[in-house]
Amino acid sequence: PQIAISCRRRRTFSLSTASATSKGDPVVSVSMPTPESELFKSQKPNVAPAFNGVDYDDTKAFKAAEDAIIREQWVGAMKTRLVGEELGKCYMREGVNHLENCGELREKYLQMLATNKIKGTKFLQQNYLEQKDQELDIAAKTHIADKMAKINGGVRFSS
Repeated sequence: PQIAISCRRRRTFSLSTASATSKGDPVVSVSMPTPESELFKSQKPNVAPAFNGVDYDDTKAFKAAEDAIIREQWVGAMKTRLVGEELGKCYMREGVNHLENCGELREKYLQMLATNKIKGTKFLQQNYLEQKDQELDIAAKTHIADKMAKINGGVRFSS
């Protein structure tokens, strides 16, 4: 017999007991019949989540980089939330043994809490975290010194 479970968004999961492994476990096959829509593809980010080489005067490029950074931070926060939910389930399932049996999830959750925070983009716009970021902006002529030279008419530093 074959059991088919259909969930939202037309993804079909089928469980077949006829083709079982040697241990008698059922084999789960997953099929996704619908390809990604054009609307979904158009909303996917196509820029790296960084301000490296982005001219702040180019509004489209700036907003695309800002959206990519915010999206990456949001995904990290949602991963943290999912691990926290799994930790809660493990705590409820294991009861008094949760300290021994949920240690890996606990460590992962605490590590993710420290690293995956939604910080925004203002600090990244105003500061360089690494020397290579500054060098990339200098090479792309989007460094603040280049902008000031352009404003001052080619003179690098005004007196």
